[in-house]
Amino acid sequence: MADATSSKNIIFHKNQIVLREGQSNPTAYMVKRGSVTIYRIVNNRRVVLGVIKPGQFFGEASLLTGEPFHANAEADDYTELIPFDAPLLHGLLLKSPVPLQRLLRHLLERVKVLEKAIQDQPTNNRVLGVCQVLHLLHLASEQGQPKKRGNADPVEFSSTDTHRAIRNILLISQLELELILERLAKLGLIAISDVKQSRYEKNIFGELQKTGEQVRDRMISLCNPQTFLSTARNLAVSDPDPNSPFTKELEYIDIHAFAQLVDASPEMVYRKIGNQEVPEELFFLCKTQAQAWAREMGENFFKKIKRKRLKLEELETVDDIVMVDDTTLQEAFPLLGFHKLGILYSAAQPETRDKILANLSRKMAKVIHDEGRDKKFSDTEVADVEHELMELIKQRKGQGPGKGA
Repeated sequence: MADATSSKNIIFHKNQIVLREGQSNPTAYMVKRGSVTIYRIVNNRRVVLGVIKPGQFFGEASLLTGEPFHANAEADDYTELIPFDAPLLHGLLLKSPVPLQRLLRHLLERVKVLEKAIQDQPTNNRVLGVCQVLHLLHLASEQGQPKKRGNADPVEFSSTDTHRAIRNILLISQLELELILERLAKLGLIAISDVKQSRYEKNIFGELQKTGEQVRDRMISLCNPQTFLSTARNLAVSDPDPNSPFTKELEYIDIHAFAQLVDASPEMVYRKIGNQEVPEELFFLCKTQAQAWAREMGENFFKKIKRKRLKLEELETVDDIVMVDDTTLQEAFPLLGFHKLGILYSAAQPETRDKILANLSRKMAKVIHDEGRDKKFSDTEVADVEHELMELIKQRKGQGPGKGA
């Protein structure tokens, strides 16, 4: 909410919305200090209509015509605005010559028509930029790959490394990049193949059995390296694809772009989401794509969670112990003692709490439940006990100090 410094002037802070598109507007504003950006959202892109500087007005058109405000107005920084209501603005207008009044109304109508006609225009051609990086990666992989007989096999490079390199160079979102690569594959410019890894699980006799395959990575290769760049340039000129969402400033971003925004890894963001530390109203799914993907995965996909197996060195927090076998936990828990187990219990998620109590005696479980149920401990205390528990688990597994791997 804006702060009123007096009966006349109103203060808005950085990124505060002054007016929203479609809002009925009983007030126009003149900027006294700071600046206000006027923009519309078109196809998930912020299209800037203008920046209002000190001494300039905005909102006067909808105030005079009685129509809703045509765009969004957002304060760029600490901004002081002088409000004008309809009677005051009409009074100022009536004091001007009649021809000037008519000219002003005509200009307002022209501006309204032009702003409603604004469409999303393509920005710098990102398809060509992606193609140029792909060509460089091809050359680098070709240099590092031994020559094969007849030189018939394509030069392949990792999709994971490719995504990372392109996003760092072009500052492009993961969603945009995947759409571009998918389009290049459909046009026959690149080939994308899955690298699958067999998955094994132990049966009731302790024997490993193959249970299926999972995609470990995807490999990319250029279908015709000699003509790849020239074809990409022709594509950029002849088919700019204005409907593609390749924009510089998106109103909605993906997980990878959000991770860059907060200087974290995508894995940490996923972990925060899984722990319900991120508000659910921040996340949206494309309905059409989500429905298609859900159909592809099958109706049983959402009935059961496939738990990822962690290596011992990947164990970090108390919630990771749901991946540890009960025998190891039953050996490690008594060595921590009541108080430290209570600290872990207080910081654990419901599933982890059940795991802790299930591996304690009934008497000890009651004490731990009462000890850590409602208490709060500092992050430092929790981290210290977590580290101690992980060391005990590694020792029980034969990878702690003094143990063989």
